[in-house]
Amino acid sequence: MNNTIRPPTRQLKHTAMNHPFVFSIGVLVLLLMLTAPVLAQQRGEERRAVSIFDPATVETVRGVITRIDSVESRRGPSTGIHLQLQTSGEVLAVHLGPSWYVEEQSFAPQVNDSLTVHGSRVMVQNAPAIIAAEVLHNERSLRLRDTQGRPVWRGQRPR
Repeated sequence: MNNTIRPPTRQLKHTAMNHPFVFSIGVLVLLLMLTAPVLAQQRGEERRAVSIFDPATVETVRGVITRIDSVESRRGPSTGIHLQLQTSGEVLAVHLGPSWYVEEQSFAPQVNDSLTVHGSRVMVQNAPAIIAAEVLHNERSLRLRDTQGRPVWRGQRPR
């Protein structure tokens, strides 16, 4: 019998920090978990914006601009352009799109200008409104949405 006393062997603890690959995978999973809700919210808001546009209620209205508002977006730091349009029979809110996009298109109507708007008639906060798909101002056309209401600026960033 061998009664020799051996010193205890030192065992390394196996942690993620000792294995760079496992650590990298852990960081990647954490990042995905943190960004997934943000991405889902953006997709949900985009769907909501498209869902308010109803192709069955598309019409063309003509009128005079009585007010131009820059409205803060609920989705972030950008602003949207809303017009108040006096038609022959009513006052309508007209939702154009983000101010950065409208400005990039060099579209700058003024109060008292005549405007033709092609878009979806909807109710917003219990008032009639038009979600503009295309606007004609001084013989110049500004396209804002496709026939299903999807914004043409989708996927673009302010310059």
